[in-house]
Amino acid sequence: MTYNNLKLFSIVLTITGLLFCYSGCSDDEVDVDLTGYWTGRTENFESNKSWNIKMYFYQIGNQLSGVYTDYRGNISIFDTSYVGRDLEFNIQLETGYVTFTGTRNTDNRLDGNWIYSENVNEGVWLLLRDDDNFSEGEEEVPSDDESDSTATGNPFA
Repeated sequence: MTYNNLKLFSIVLTITGLLFCYSGCSDDEVDVDLTGYWTGRTENFESNKSWNIKMYFYQIGNQLSGVYTDYRGNISIFDTSYVGRDLEFNIQLETGYVTFTGTRNTDNRLDGNWIYSENVNEGVWLLLRDDDNFSEGEEEVPSDDESDSTATGNPFA
């Protein structure tokens, strides 16, 4: 009787361990730390304008904090999430907020879409890690002939 109970107990433990590993080994876990500086561009679909952006992320687990920077200055990000390869963050402007959603395509590349003030305007963004540790063949941030230093106003509007 004791032998059968021990056998049953070991089977239950084995199944529990497999289920724990399956749930604990999911794609939801973050395997690449985004902490650091990122440089890129964003484009507004409505106005067809694009401009340079910079980001600094600080990551603990799947939570991000950081700063978005463009020609207007620095803006703290909020309501952030980083799960698996997917990330989301927001910035607050004087006239509304911008929600950025995207994907980590490689350890050094993030890209996605943004929506300004609940679908008023939308566009795309691309960021590359800016630490001179790009792999061979890694692409460079696309540039624009128009200088951002002369731009004014809200580029998301």
